[in-house]
Order: sequence, then structure tokens, then C-alpha cells
Amino acid sequence: MGLIHVYKGIGKDYETYNFTGKIAENIKGVDFSSALILCKGQKINADYCAQEDDIIFIRPIPKGTGTGNMGLDIFLGFITG
Repeated sequence: MGLIHVYKGIGKDYETYNFTGKIAENIKGVDFSSALILCKGQKINADYCAQEDDIIFIRPIPKGTGTGNMGLDIFLGFITG
């Protein structure tokens, strides 16, 4: 089963899930439109089907929320669309 870590915002707290199949169908309560989802170093979307050997990281990033660091704001805006 795939190992999926869903972070609770920018902090270090997260929940771990184990499943194979579409991410969006197995994880509820996450706004995937503004979340960063990574698998094997690549950005993926919520329709990706987790495979047996996948390790996936999901970090919700609020849009329009400034961090106070202009470079970080630009980077986060770029990767979240």
C-alpha cells in the first residue's frame, strides 16, 4: 500500500494514510485546489492513483496568505498555481 502523509498546514503535524487508489477518493477534508502534492519529487494532482511503493506528501497551502518573506511567497504561489 502507498504511504501518504497529509500535513496540517505549514507546521510539522501530519496524519499518515496507507492505501492504493485515487488520492481524492481516499482523503477527505483537504482542499486539493491549493494543496502541494508530491510523489517521487514530482508535483502530482489529487486524481493520481497511489501505487504499492509510493510515498506521497500532501501539504495544504492557503492561497493569498503572505508569509512575510517575499521570496517564499513567490515560490509558494508558483508551486500551488
